[in-house]
Amino acid sequence: MASGGAAVRRWGGVAFVGVGIVLALSVAGCSSDEPFAGSDIRPTASPSATVTPVPSRPVGSREVTGRGWTMAVPGQWEERRRTLSTGEVARWSEPASAGSTRVAVSVVVESEPTTSLLDQSYRLEQRLRENDLRPQRSTVPGADPARPGVLVQWTENSRGDEQRREVWQLLLAGPGTSIVNVVGFAPEDGFGASPVPEVMGTVQVQR
Repeated sequence: MASGGAAVRRWGGVAFVGVGIVLALSVAGCSSDEPFAGSDIRPTASPSATVTPVPSRPVGSREVTGRGWTMAVPGQWEERRRTLSTGEVARWSEPASAGSTRVAVSVVVESEPTTSLLDQSYRLEQRLRENDLRPQRSTVPGADPARPGVLVQWTENSRGDEQRREVWQLLLAGPGTSIVNVVGFAPEDGFGASPVPEVMGTVQVQR
C-alpha cells in the first residue's frame, strides 16, 4: 500500500480509544516494566492482540493515507479530516443511523510528541481506571522492532447509559519520533461482526 520505497510493516494486533480520542498526556521517565512516575498503577497484562493483519485490501474498500500510515476502509464510509500544527486527525465512519452507536475508526498522528508511546499508554490506562473502566493492554509488533506498539481495549457506555460499545486503541511508532494512534469502536454486542477488526488489520506504518 505504501509508496516511495519506505519500509513498511503491519502492526499485527488490535486496538484504540473513545469518541473524542483520548490522547493520553503522560509523565516521562518510565520503563517497560515500571509504572509511570507518581502512580501506584502497574499496567495490566493481557492476552495477545486478537486482530489478524489483512494481507490485501478487502473487496469494496478504499485505501486512505496520512502522515506515515495507510489503511483500508469500507467504500461507503464517511470521511472527516483535519490538519493540526501538531499532526493530523482523521475519522471514517459508517453512515449515521438514528438510535444506534456509530461504527468508526479514527487516526490521530502526533508529529513531535513530548512523551513516549509507552508513557502515553500508561496514562491512558490510568485514566480509564479512574473512570471505573477495566482496560486490557498488550504489546504488538511495530514497524521499528525497537519501538513496539501498545493495544488498549475496553468497553464503555455510549449514548448515555442506553448502549455499550467496545473500544480499541492502538498506539504505534511512526516515522521519526511520531506516534500514530488508531481508535476503533462499535456496539459491544456487534463489535466482532463489524468492519472495525478488518479495517484495523489493514493498518500499515512507515519506519
